[in-house]
Formats: sequence, structure tokens, C-alpha cells
Amino acid sequence: MAGGWATTEFDEPLPEFTAGGTWLIGFTILQHGAHPAAVDGAGLRFTNKDAGEVMFFEAGPQGAEGHYVASVARLSAGTWSLEIAQGSLLQGRDGAPSGLHFAPYPIGTITVAAATPVVGAASNPSPVEPIAASEAGVSPFLIAALVAAALASIGVGYGIIRHRDGAAAKDGVEYVGHTEEGAV
Repeated sequence: MAGGWATTEFDEPLPEFTAGGTWLIGFTILQHGAHPAAVDGAGLRFTNKDAGEVMFFEAGPQGAEGHYVASVARLSAGTWSLEIAQGSLLQGRDGAPSGLHFAPYPIGTITVAAATPVVGAASNPSPVEPIAASEAGVSPFLIAALVAAALASIGVGYGIIRHRDGAAAKDGVEYVGHTEEGAV
């Protein structure tokens, strides 16, 4: 069991937590503080000792080996201790199942600020915010270009029809049916 320890590094500094908020927190578990480790059961454990409340947010693997992301939500205002549950190692260096369990990695104390009410806000706001077109992968400029192209196509088509009808009326010949050169 010697050497069965790990540390955790966050992708970026922890956010300023506000009661009722939601955050995605990414982190990497490093065996011996150096090698990314794929584990089972990674997550963030928040403990509010004053309120006797414990909240665990399971983290799922994302991207490179040993990298995890957890969605943290619904923390109440107060002082919390935070530790990373580092699960158990999924496999050893030779690919065989390991069975090593990493101890939780203590992060420290965080403060969750009380939510600030917004004047004029709905009494029961929706937890889902609309996604802007740019976030959904569709550029507003692309939409404008497609609309402009469609309108230009309609205009060109209308101009061809008007030109053809004007030419037919001008020389007094009605082009309907077949001519000696072929179908019209």
C-alpha cells in the first residue's frame, strides 16, 4: 500500500460561490502528485458543520486520463469545508485492477455568499437560461448571410422572368409550346 496517495489540481481557481448558484468545476487527480490517475468515485464533498449538511457532487471523466468535471449546485449560504473524493484506482500500471483507495484530498474552507435578490425579478425564475445563437454554434452573421443569399436568389429569378416576359411582348412573339429550335 506504500505510495498509494494522490493530489488534486483544479483547472482554474475556484469561483466565488453564491447560494443557489451552479458551477462546473474541472480537476485532475494526480497519483504521487505527478501522474494522472483514472479513478472510480471521484467527486467534490462539501460539509457545512454549523448546519450539519453534507453535499456530494459526483464527477465524471472528461478529456485526458485523470481529468474530471463536477456540476455543483444548490449550496446554501455559510462556511463549508471542501475535499475531493479521489475514489479508487481503476487499474495499475500493468493494466491489472488495482484496488488502491486514495484518501480524500482536503482543499480547505470556502464561503458561500447569500444570494442577492434582483429587483423586479420573477418570483420563480427558470433554472435554464436560453442559449445564444453563438453558443449553439450558429453565428448570427451566418444567418444574415443565408437570408441575404435567399433574397438575392429570389430577386434574380424575378428579374429573369420579367426580362423574358418583356422580351416576348416587345417582339410580339408569344413563346408557348414548341418552336422549330425545340421546346420553350
